[in-house]
Amino acid sequence: MEATVADENGAEARAPEQMDLDCGPFTVAVDDWVQHARAQLAAGEDAQLTPADFQAKAALHAVFAFGMKEQLTDDDWRCIFVVRDGAQVHLFDNDGIDLVDESAPMGRQQLVVADAETGFLEEWGNGYYTNSPSELQNLLPALEEEKEVEKETQHGAPVPMHCPCLAQHFPSSFRSSLAGAVTVDTVAALGARVAVFMADIKWYGGFVESIEADGNRLIVFDDGDIREVEPSKIQEMLDARPTPLFKAANASDGGLVANVPGLLMAARLLRVGNNIIGAFVGATDVTIGGEIMYEAFILRSGVIFPPPARVRRGQDAPSQQERGGFHTFRRGDAVEYLFGDDAGPDEQCSAKATVFGVVEGRTNQGPEKALVLRCSTTQLFFLSRWPRWRRMPQPFVALAGVGVEFEPDNDAHAITMSADDSAQMISDFQEAKSFERLDDYNKVHSCRASALPL
Repeated sequence: MEATVADENGAEARAPEQMDLDCGPFTVAVDDWVQHARAQLAAGEDAQLTPADFQAKAALHAVFAFGMKEQLTDDDWRCIFVVRDGAQVHLFDNDGIDLVDESAPMGRQQLVVADAETGFLEEWGNGYYTNSPSELQNLLPALEEEKEVEKETQHGAPVPMHCPCLAQHFPSSFRSSLAGAVTVDTVAALGARVAVFMADIKWYGGFVESIEADGNRLIVFDDGDIREVEPSKIQEMLDARPTPLFKAANASDGGLVANVPGLLMAARLLRVGNNIIGAFVGATDVTIGGEIMYEAFILRSGVIFPPPARVRRGQDAPSQQERGGFHTFRRGDAVEYLFGDDAGPDEQCSAKATVFGVVEGRTNQGPEKALVLRCSTTQLFFLSRWPRWRRMPQPFVALAGVGVEFEPDNDAHAITMSADDSAQMISDFQEAKSFERLDDYNKVHSCRASALPL
């Protein structure tokens, strides 16, 4: 089926209602699964592919709507996208998130695997996959109903259509005859910095990240909070008197959290498929491999990660959060290296560092999220992957038997350096005497603990 293909430079832009399927060297923009399946069904039986003719007929980078079963004994099919890429296919769920297991590492599955039944075509023939028109037709009603629910939940944790922490009710004496003089479109334009008065009687700054077709604004706040707000609610707050409760903010004032100005400003969202993972805050003037470094990444509160994509042959795939290392990281955090089961005896030592920044680059395998770290022993700055590190707990959390479970995304639980030490680290970085400038993110992707400057 047709889809818009963009190269690594994003030469082709997707339509706003489409999603991106990130295949590494190329990205495919595609309609949602329901629309794609309907177009596939409308093409008729003559266009239907089979395991026998897929290699000959499926075009390069073509996208197909399929159903998939975790186990052959399952009653229900799962809606997925299949993207042809030469001798392999890329597999994505209906939210555009890659599907991973032992036969499809990094969401890629070979069409044919010699002397094995783990190739895509073999598993298709064995009943793990289907593109049968009758099966696809049966999947449409349930998924359409699910889409209606997702409009209310933004693909995961609920994003309220108004902010529960916004002031909800304003006395009529606060209404003004000038109501409507300042409009939503002038104050809450795309990309605009805004300040919002919350129910805790404090101001919070943020920016308008996107505007939905119905006018709802997705606002990313400087404390990492992410809210979708109806234009009618914004107008109501603009019209409040004697003081509007929603107003334009100036980026030169810095971030604003709980009435405190001059803090880090929210800069951009991190999305995986259509799932909002969190926000980068504190954009710096430093670039690593051509990409902006940020002072922090804040995991979205309440984000729901999908379960492991496939569980087959007795092995569990890692969760999306584990694979992506999706946790909060801030400048000054003390972090420790997570050794895998394959670590050798020479690697079984304590490896600790301090976070200087977060960055997202691109490798041959797709986007690569890296931490800019400093080793406290060697004083070297270096890059390493998000999934290999976790924040370290405060002593009161680390103590056994105190009844406090460590939450790596809770700032109060994490060890961080003092303001003076952080200032010194910034000075050391600016001198750039010891920074290992690994501009090639492919090196970051393959880096093991034994290669770190610790």
